[in-house]
Amino acid sequence: MTLLRSSSFKTLPGLLWSRLKGFLHWHYRLLLRLLLACALVFVGIALVWQFYLLPRLDEFRPWLQDRFAQATGSQIRLGRIEGGWRAFRPGFRIEGLTILNHDGSPALHLDTLDAEVAWWSLAAGQIRFRHLTVSAPNVEVMRDAGGIWHVAGFALGTGPEKGDNQLVNWFLNQDELDVRGGTLRYADALTQTAPVEARNMLLHVRRLFSRHSFEFAATPPQEIAQPFTVGGVWYGSDVGNWRNWTGHGRIVAPQVSLDALWQRIPPNVLPVAVSSGTAGGKVDFSIGHGVVTQADVDIDARSLLATYGTRTLELPRFTGHVRWNGPGAGQSFNFEGQQIATRDGVVCNDCRLGWTRDKSGKQALSLSNWQLDHLAGLREALPTSLLQQIPDGQLAGLVHAVQYNWQGDWDKPAHFSGKAGIDGFAVKWPGTLPQWGPANIQADFSDTGGSLHVDSNKFVLDYPDHFVEPIKLDQLAVIASWQRKAPGWHVNLDVARLTNKDMNVSVAGQYNWPGSGIGKLDLDGVIKGLEASRAYAYLPRAVGDDTLAWLKDSLPRGRAYDGKIQVHGNLQDFPFTGDKTGLFRITATAQDVSLRFANDWPEISGINGTLDFHGSSMLIHAQHAQTRNAQLSNVEASIPDLDHARVLVSGKAQDSTNGFMEYLKATPLHGMLASYIDPLKAEGNGDLTLKLDIPIDKPDDTKVAGTYRFSGNKLDFDHGAPALTAASGQIGFTETGMSFKEVSGQALGGPVQISGNTDKDGALRLQLSGKGQLSDAISRFDAPLASRLRGQIAWQGQLLAGHEKLDLLLNSSMVGAAVDLPAPVGKAATTPRPLRLHVSGDKTGYDLDLAWERTVQATVHQPVSGAPSGNLVLGTGPAVISKSGLVVSGGWPEVDVEDWYHFVDQEWRAPDNAASAGLPAIASVDLAFDRLSGWGRVLNDVKLKASQTAVQNWQGEVASREMTGRFGWNGQGKGKVVAHLAKVYLPLTSSGGEPAESSPLRSLPAMDMTVDDFRYKSLQLGKLEMQGVQQGDAWSLNKVTLDNPDGHFDMSGLWRQTNGKSHVSGQFGLASDDFGKLLARLGYPDTLRRAPGKVSGKVEWDGEPFPPDFQSMQGNINVDVKAGQFARIDPGAGRLLSILSLQSLTRRVQLDFRDVFSQGFEFDAIHGDSIIEKGVARTDNLVITGSSAQVLFRGAANFEAGTQDLRVRIVPVIGDSVAVATTIVNPIAGVAAFLLQRALKDPLGQLIAYEYDITGSMSDPKIRRVQEAALLEKNVLHRGIPTQSP
Repeated sequence: MTLLRSSSFKTLPGLLWSRLKGFLHWHYRLLLRLLLACALVFVGIALVWQFYLLPRLDEFRPWLQDRFAQATGSQIRLGRIEGGWRAFRPGFRIEGLTILNHDGSPALHLDTLDAEVAWWSLAAGQIRFRHLTVSAPNVEVMRDAGGIWHVAGFALGTGPEKGDNQLVNWFLNQDELDVRGGTLRYADALTQTAPVEARNMLLHVRRLFSRHSFEFAATPPQEIAQPFTVGGVWYGSDVGNWRNWTGHGRIVAPQVSLDALWQRIPPNVLPVAVSSGTAGGKVDFSIGHGVVTQADVDIDARSLLATYGTRTLELPRFTGHVRWNGPGAGQSFNFEGQQIATRDGVVCNDCRLGWTRDKSGKQALSLSNWQLDHLAGLREALPTSLLQQIPDGQLAGLVHAVQYNWQGDWDKPAHFSGKAGIDGFAVKWPGTLPQWGPANIQADFSDTGGSLHVDSNKFVLDYPDHFVEPIKLDQLAVIASWQRKAPGWHVNLDVARLTNKDMNVSVAGQYNWPGSGIGKLDLDGVIKGLEASRAYAYLPRAVGDDTLAWLKDSLPRGRAYDGKIQVHGNLQDFPFTGDKTGLFRITATAQDVSLRFANDWPEISGINGTLDFHGSSMLIHAQHAQTRNAQLSNVEASIPDLDHARVLVSGKAQDSTNGFMEYLKATPLHGMLASYIDPLKAEGNGDLTLKLDIPIDKPDDTKVAGTYRFSGNKLDFDHGAPALTAASGQIGFTETGMSFKEVSGQALGGPVQISGNTDKDGALRLQLSGKGQLSDAISRFDAPLASRLRGQIAWQGQLLAGHEKLDLLLNSSMVGAAVDLPAPVGKAATTPRPLRLHVSGDKTGYDLDLAWERTVQATVHQPVSGAPSGNLVLGTGPAVISKSGLVVSGGWPEVDVEDWYHFVDQEWRAPDNAASAGLPAIASVDLAFDRLSGWGRVLNDVKLKASQTAVQNWQGEVASREMTGRFGWNGQGKGKVVAHLAKVYLPLTSSGGEPAESSPLRSLPAMDMTVDDFRYKSLQLGKLEMQGVQQGDAWSLNKVTLDNPDGHFDMSGLWRQTNGKSHVSGQFGLASDDFGKLLARLGYPDTLRRAPGKVSGKVEWDGEPFPPDFQSMQGNINVDVKAGQFARIDPGAGRLLSILSLQSLTRRVQLDFRDVFSQGFEFDAIHGDSIIEKGVARTDNLVITGSSAQVLFRGAANFEAGTQDLRVRIVPVIGDSVAVATTIVNPIAGVAAFLLQRALKDPLGQLIAYEYDITGSMSDPKIRRVQEAALLEKNVLHRGIPTQSP
């Protein structure tokens, strides 16, 4: 006992154990009795539960419902109740438990509820459970429009035991609560969020006094998220006082579709609108008094796209860990990023960001391993208040380590210090900092000073406020330091080396800023090399933008070396004009520099001289240089005042005149001189003296003074103006015009004198005079007929050139010029006939106006490309305006077409003759002639109108005494004429001269012609239709018809031309129902009656189609005439038949009651054939058959000579009734009518045969009877009839 006491006193547990043993020693019997009593009570309760309550549970239903209502504060309806044991505890199962609202409507229905009763609750008479299990409930959680939360239809109050909190508190205050299965539906009427329903709900809550631990899991809709879990611990019993709860928790969400989740939340509720993205991770947090006091977040987000008002944040990947502590006196934020990627690229790989603030307000920011290139993509995630203070910009580079400490506000710190190490650092911050980088930077800095080391292999500085172009360096090295010298700063530039392909420059110096103004700079440098074309890019804009622009354009090539840079003084006075307040000077030696001193002026190249920028002036000087191909001497280009930049250029040059003109074309003077120097072609040399005063900002106000002297040159002004050879003189020019002094030369085959100048409009006006060959002047303008105009004439003229136009006017009496043209145009050399020639031209072409006394007026417009056009007026009539081609109008009293035909044939049809090269194609004709003659024939009162309707197509009309009608011409292929003539009267009147031996006809086009009234002499032949076409080298006369009421004539044939020889062949037919009427129409009236029939044949001859050549004609003719009667023939015409006596014929009674010989002879038929050879027609079977006799013709008729040699045999016919009809017909010269008039003089008295010879001309035939007795005897013996003497 002593040992126990001594050891137990050594420690507090030992002391407590000693006291307990003492208590048990004295009171263990009491404790045993208490335990025995408790056991008896437990056994009693168990017996009561088992044998009394369980069998009668339904009887206790009202009591249970009342107890439930008291415990939950809500009315409850219980369904089936089953009891039993749950291990050593009583328990029961309720199937169908309904909790009612205040209005008695069901609020929550539970299919089953398993309860394990706590022993102590039975003793206390309360409804408390050791374990409560709810299966598959459907629970709705809602926030109404007033912000009140509702669980299963019961509103939750904000105070203890208020509202419907009692039901929720009752469930949460059970020892253990399990919810298995079922759904949880969430709706928010305040935000009008679309309801969300989670399935497979699992909830486990365990209570120990006020400590609650819970685990919750559910499966939301698949399109929103995967199953998630929430667990944790809180301290607190009443949901009405949740703001006083404390605890911690964890949320695990493997994957959440943010865009689907955000679509169920109204846009006005969330500050961030997520368009797309998924996220997953876990959150560990602690809460206290209604706020989060600490959070650890592991997040893995992908394809996140969110908007902040008008801004957009896009994060393809965001993975990392965030820890936050606060609120409180000390706060911290730490981020450890595995990877962050913006839409532009990755900004973080294993990066870190830390921020702390201690109780004193000192703050520190640290960064490491951040990629700056794409950091701008995170700018949108900053708060609006901070975003407004950070200008929009871009950074680049890799931050190895940055440490920044400050006291006070971050943007206006009271004290600060830090270090930075950045590789490839670049800045693009418009409006705040110039764009520069990349560069490797090491810097130490504080509010009292610092140091800087910069090196770069590819450095760019884009500072538009001070440099006109970005400065790009291949190498940059800068060592500098700075110190605070209140109220300003002092900067030491130990060295700055700038190197690239343009320059190699080193500078060093000091800069002092006194706290206001721009500051003072003392800088010295060395230029080891500088490309002249890039000098402007490295000079500050303080030199003047106009000057820098001029340097950029004016120094395209060359290099400077051995240069010096000096800048000393207050920068506010830069460039220190007159060296009064400082010095600015850049000097260098120029090598092979080109100077383009003004736009549109030729550059000066090959300058080896000096370049000097001094204050506000610049000077370039060279003893020798060149421009284009001209050698220059004493060249100077200077700008006396860079603030009022005017470039003064002076020099002398020697070059060819053509080179001088090319030089002027390359200057702004070209705009003023272009119209007369552009077409000018020159040969020869000259000297130029030139001075220019060019305002850089207004080059159009350039002042020019120049003189060009030349001798022995050739000047060709083009535009149709004559060339000037052996030219000498002086041309002066300024910016406003030109002048010609003492200019002389040779032009148009004679001497020329020129004087004049430009007028106020810039046009050049020259007075011209001289002598020249007319053929040279005409050929100069590509006019036709130059070979027919010969001789030298004196002329006077004026030349106006300017504004790309030229106007030349020439006048001459034309004495000395011979014009070889048909009348009335031609003239002899001694005859005066005034000529006025006016040529005006521009870049589009030229116009030519010509007046040849009162005989011809012509205007021609010749464009640069395309066909010429114009008008030609014969006589003095008005001109007709033509837009294309040549319009010919007017007329003369008389024209010999044959002369003009031969003229046209020589000048325009010859393949090697170019006389018509400048003549426009004729577009229309409107001519009138009193007399039109040619080839021995005349047309009188001729009017001809024709116009071209399409390419090679014409339509027109002709009117004269002899011919009237319309015609058309299609020029495709070999051409075609379509004519419809109202009348054609042939033959044409003789012109009084000898007839032409041959016509000009060479070939015929296709022809389709109709003549309504065709006449020959006084004969009205009717309607003529003719159609012919070309067939290879031949012309086919497909159809010729001549129709009148008395007959029809048709013909077809072929005209061939081979080896220069022409041959015509064809066939014809003449048909009539009454040859008597047809002969009357042909000029032989009262010759025949009736006598229908047809005459046909084939003929051919050498020569042209019309007129036929009878000497070479050959062919055959067939005559087939039916019954008819010769009309009464006067005695002189009928004495050939008077030897025949047919009065005794019995058939005369049937045929004719008139005397046969005095009143007409009837016949039955006339038929026969003839052969034509060399114009002579021969026949031996031409027979006239009558009822009384037959008449046979044999012999020949010469159509060319108009003679005949015929023998006519008359054979009487004897019968009961005799009727004699004798007909003798000569179709060509009227032989038949003549023989009847001469032969039928007396009645036939003898039935015998007679023969007669007909000779002589067709107009006066000779008739002789042949061997009458022999014929009589022969006939009598042959027929067996007795003979009688005649």
